[in-house]
Amino acid sequence: MDITFYNFITSALIFLLISTLKRHFECISPLRIVHPMDVLYSNKGPYPLYPEKTGLQKVLHFAKEIAKKILGRKSISPMHLACAGWVGRKYTK
Repeated sequence: MDITFYNFITSALIFLLISTLKRHFECISPLRIVHPMDVLYSNKGPYPLYPEKTGLQKVLHFAKEIAKKILGRKSISPMHLACAGWVGRKYTK
């Protein structure tokens, strides 16, 4: 799930996703809501999506972003992903 400002998933969308899953799958283990600080994010954890940049890399990235603005190109913000789990079994008919 991309949880950046531009693609934020709301609680209403999460409940819609869960209700849709429950219509097609039997819940094997109950859904457990965790505190947002305990969710595995793409910027922390054992394998971050974007590793920490060195000082030189930060300067070069900043210079590249300035060049994009001067050339009129759109800057793409990095995704900020979160991971959640749910276990279900498909209903048999």
